[in-house]
Amino acid sequence: MSFLVPLYAIGAASIALPLIFHLIRRTPRGRYAFSSLMFLAPSPPRLTRRSRIDNLLLLLLRGLVLLLLALAFTRPFLREAANLSLDSVRGRRIAILLDTSASMRRTDLWRQARERVTSVLETLEPADDVALFAFDHQCRQLVDFDESLTTSRVGKPALIEEQLEALAPSWGRTDVGSALVTVADAIDVANDRNQTEAATEIVLISDLQLGADIAALQSYEWPAEIVVSVRQVAPEMTSNATLRLLESQEERDADPRVRVFNAANSTAEQFTVAWQSDDSAAQVTEEVTVTVPPGQSRVVRVPRPAAAEACDRLVLRGDDHPFDNTFFTVPLEKQAIDVVYVGEDTAGDPEGLRYFFEAALQGIPHCDVSLTQRSGQEQLDLTGSPPPRLVVVAQPVNAEQLAALKQFLAAGGSCLAVPTSRDAAVQLTSFNPSLEVLAERTGRDQDDYVMLSEIDFAHPVFADFASADYNDFTNIHFWNHFRFTMDAGAASTRVVARFDDGYPALWEQSYEAGTLYVLASGWRLRDSQLALSSRFVPLIIGLMEQAGGGRRETPSLTVHRSITLPPSIDRGTARVLTPDTTLLPLSSDEPQFSHTGTPGLYEVSTSTAPFRFAVNLDADESNTAELDMSMLEQYGLKLGEQATQSAELERERQLRDTELENRQKIWRWLIAVAICVVILETWLAGRQPKVDVAPRSAES
Repeated sequence: MSFLVPLYAIGAASIALPLIFHLIRRTPRGRYAFSSLMFLAPSPPRLTRRSRIDNLLLLLLRGLVLLLLALAFTRPFLREAANLSLDSVRGRRIAILLDTSASMRRTDLWRQARERVTSVLETLEPADDVALFAFDHQCRQLVDFDESLTTSRVGKPALIEEQLEALAPSWGRTDVGSALVTVADAIDVANDRNQTEAATEIVLISDLQLGADIAALQSYEWPAEIVVSVRQVAPEMTSNATLRLLESQEERDADPRVRVFNAANSTAEQFTVAWQSDDSAAQVTEEVTVTVPPGQSRVVRVPRPAAAEACDRLVLRGDDHPFDNTFFTVPLEKQAIDVVYVGEDTAGDPEGLRYFFEAALQGIPHCDVSLTQRSGQEQLDLTGSPPPRLVVVAQPVNAEQLAALKQFLAAGGSCLAVPTSRDAAVQLTSFNPSLEVLAERTGRDQDDYVMLSEIDFAHPVFADFASADYNDFTNIHFWNHFRFTMDAGAASTRVVARFDDGYPALWEQSYEAGTLYVLASGWRLRDSQLALSSRFVPLIIGLMEQAGGGRRETPSLTVHRSITLPPSIDRGTARVLTPDTTLLPLSSDEPQFSHTGTPGLYEVSTSTAPFRFAVNLDADESNTAELDMSMLEQYGLKLGEQATQSAELERERQLRDTELENRQKIWRWLIAVAICVVILETWLAGRQPKVDVAPRSAES
């Protein structure tokens, strides 16, 4: 016989209570004198033994009642001969999903994560199958599930421990959503492959910071049979802040703007930001102090030092975790640019084109522009090394100069033609046979003018004016301009802007490998208001940038993002120098470079100046406040743990015992017997002879 609730067996000890109470001897505590008995002679009492049992049968019946009631509460049942075995209980299929993202670099999080893995391995039983996955921006399978149910599972923990020794946190972002989806699919594949039923569980070991990406769970229907057990790790010190250089101000602003973000669970609010160089840990500039409340961000200006080419990173101080305290940027290098101006006007003549053009060149940031002037009779040599960035033609040229210009354009050069006479305008037809020059439009007074219209803001020259705040050119009046007609359908010609009378104002024309820009009206004060407009300098800068092959940018991207390298780089000979001083070859069949797994500066060797770009940590990794677990449950995840095989066996045994007890109901018979014994005891007690306890007469 077995018992469902053996704890009530302790109540059987209550049968000793009647015997104990019966055997306790009660003696009077004191003597009391009665006046009515003072004249009577005392007689000694007859001594009897009060502690003896007068009726043993009644005592046994009463004890039997208590014993039957205690036995009934234990709910006894007769166990069947068949016993449960481990073979009848399914094992577990556990996938350990370990976070190796950049946020796991904080203090001792990685040590805690490894301890969590070890604790999971210690709970494994022989019937359990286990696999190891690691994830950051992508999920990787390190140890697979077994192909079949063999004894090879015994060596799984040792294999996982071996893989764990080679693991370390990376610099990637935390994409926990995609990782959970990948592991859930891997479990389904393992179930189908082995054709076995197992209790499936994903053990997620991560810091689960608020910046983790869980968007992949939104479009995924989570399997109901897969349980997710979250083993979250957390640092003792929670203050963490990061910084970002606002890229829109990175090149042209003298005092770049820096955004400082403080995590919501931080306890610190005071931080400092300073520039540093690549070869020294000491600060290059004075530190700028900024106060940022937890969960908020602030923008401060951090002036560049005088030697801007020495600054390649911004460093933040004041928090507990330095893994995200550095923002890398390509140092600003001052370029030497040569420009050739073909014209007769002098440098100090405000009525000429050169005066305002030369002033606009000085506004190009981080460039040292050298302007060389050639008159209409001087020899035009444009074959120097390096060749001029741009050639500006403001007058008719002779045959030799025209040949030199065509040779310069054929070699890939850029030329800006601003005709100031009809001869100069007609000379442009040698570059475009479909071009025809009509009569020049001349304004008779200040109110007789035209304006720019149909501006192509998608063109790089006008790209800076695309926003609604800067695309208004109605305040620029043109009194004089040449009227041109051309084949509008030619692929080599692109009209960038027109006058409101319909004639082209600025167009771009390909000439072999080079580019010719034609401005139908100049910026002389008698021709237009262009030179006096705030749009003039950005317009000249845009032309200069296009003449140099496009805007010279300092690329900045996040870890594991690909970058398209300039086509001028020879992929057969070029090498990429990574931040850890590793030289990587470039693949000739891949247009992009994707080996950007470490933050820092990358440098591509070229035949001319090296091409450099910066790689920084993803900003979401710095949002280190804890993620609310309810957000995972909202996507259908079932949080919890699967029972081990031993625990499942014990549970099934308990269910079987409960079923047996409910079917047999022996406790009812025990209570019925107890009632019968009570009736018998009551009947026997009623048949006992009554003892006459009348007092004796005292002797006088």
